[in-house]
Amino acid sequence: GDIKIDPCDRCAVLMVNVCDPIHTNLEEIVIHELLHLKLYAMDQTIEKYLNAVYGADESCPRRELAYGDFMVLLESTVHDLTKSFLALGGEDKTLSFGRLQREVAQELGGDEPF
Repeated sequence: GDIKIDPCDRCAVLMVNVCDPIHTNLEEIVIHELLHLKLYAMDQTIEKYLNAVYGADESCPRRELAYGDFMVLLESTVHDLTKSFLALGGEDKTLSFGRLQREVAQELGGDEPF
C-alpha cells in the first residue's frame, strides 16, 4: 500500500496493489496507510528539522543516518499500531511480514510465503 497526501486540500489517495501475494489482508493495508495519514504532520515536522540540522541533501551521510533511524521508528510504530487495531476489531487478524517474509522465503529456497 501507499498513500499520497495533499495537506493543503486536506485529501489523500490510498493506493493498494491487489496483485501482491504477500499482502493479502486488505484491512491491514488500509489501517497501516491510514495511520501514516494520521502521523503525516509529525513525519513532515521531523523531516523539516532534519533538513534544518543536516541540510536537504539526501546523500549527506549524517542526514541519511538520522532519516533512516527515524523511518525505522516510524514504520515500526505504525506496524505495532496496526497490529493493535487488527487485534481489537479486525476481521482477519493475520498479519503479513512484507519484505521480511520475502527475504525469509528466498533464504529458505522458495518464493512461497511460509
